Amino acid sequence: MTFRSLSLLLVVFLWVHGQVQADVESISGSIIFNAGSLDNRPEMYLTQEGLGIGVAAPSSNLHVGGNAIISNDLSIGGSSSSSANLFLNGTITNRPQFVLNSSTNLNASLSFAEPDIFGSNIQITLPYAGNVAGRVHHIINKSRTYSVFIHGSGNVISDTSSIELGYQQGRYGSVTVVSDGTQWYILQDSGNVGEIASANLLGYWNFDNLPANSLSVLDHSDHSHTLTATAIATNLQVDGVFQKGFTFNGSDNYLTIADPVDGSLDVGTGDFAFSCWIKPVDDGTIQTLISKVDTGHSSPSIAGAVGWDILVRCDTTNIAQLRMADGSGYVQVSGGTNLADGNWHHVLVNMNRDGNVDLYTDGVANSSDASARTATVSNDGPFRLGTRRPADQWFYNGDMDDVRFYNKSLTPEEIATLYNSGR
Repeated sequence: MTFRSLSLLLVVFLWVHGQVQADVESISGSIIFNAGSLDNRPEMYLTQEGLGIGVAAPSSNLHVGGNAIISNDLSIGGSSSSSANLFLNGTITNRPQFVLNSSTNLNASLSFAEPDIFGSNIQITLPYAGNVAGRVHHIINKSRTYSVFIHGSGNVISDTSSIELGYQQGRYGSVTVVSDGTQWYILQDSGNVGEIASANLLGYWNFDNLPANSLSVLDHSDHSHTLTATAIATNLQVDGVFQKGFTFNGSDNYLTIADPVDGSLDVGTGDFAFSCWIKPVDDGTIQTLISKVDTGHSSPSIAGAVGWDILVRCDTTNIAQLRMADGSGYVQVSGGTNLADGNWHHVLVNMNRDGNVDLYTDGVANSSDASARTATVSNDGPFRLGTRRPADQWFYNGDMDDVRFYNKSLTPEEIATLYNSGR
């Protein structure tokens, strides 16, 4: 069919269904629906370049200015496919946004998808990995309320059967997966690290979305351990590793919560882990990142003390230090790089009460034997960030972000994920 005959057919169709202003012999003109209406402006334009809908000067055979709704399948560059609403025979060169419905089979060779979610979670099923060796998908959840669940269509995705991307306290979940011809593997996973051992979180404070004009710093674990600041919390927000962090002045501001009556910030004789991102200022003092020590003692190194703390030793070489006491003695481990060099650093303590305690700084561990400290470290002292008890010394001076406290020791894979997520 020639373009002129197509134009004539279009005009005949519109003559039946509307009113037309067009010169069909010159294959150019404009089309007005409901002539005589208030706007009386053309809705369609026909030129030598093509047909424009809402566009006066189309630049291609079909040029749509605005949104287009297609009720059935759309085929581009090839015959239709019965297995897909959108059949694409070609390459997408940019990063468009694909709005996926509540249940989608991601069979097309799309390397990028951003589901916008309105009213429900989205279930995405990847194709059989054995049929698409080398294929890469990058998927971002753009909802603050609902989750994207990614399934491997019977294949294993790393060591789990599915992936959940949620809005993790200020960060959109995203994942990049690749098929090796046998199963799907995770190439990159960022923004959804809130899922790391989430069932074992005793507290998670990321300093995002703080209540306005409040002293409160919300806990995003299941325990609701809201910390109280010594000043309006939002006034102490700074740019963090992920979204927002919290700044401490080294003299009088800190975060605290009284010892919960249910013991939910105590670990007894069990394993535990503590993770945070810090950017301290070198002021020549000993600085406290976290302290949970009984009310009769200010430091785990004092005889009879029960509890633990993590310090930044800016009085020496700016390294991190953990001390843990069980009433009969204490274990100490120090090490790492210069933490007060103006950059963000990841500090993580991984306590295995039957073996070693590992102090990680930027993914590198220093270890010490903790097996001799077998008694409980639970105590009646407050849980504090930025100072020790009593709150009149060893204040933290610098920024902090993404603080996590677990009632288990983390696996090497979980530790690596926490560190790599902020690199």
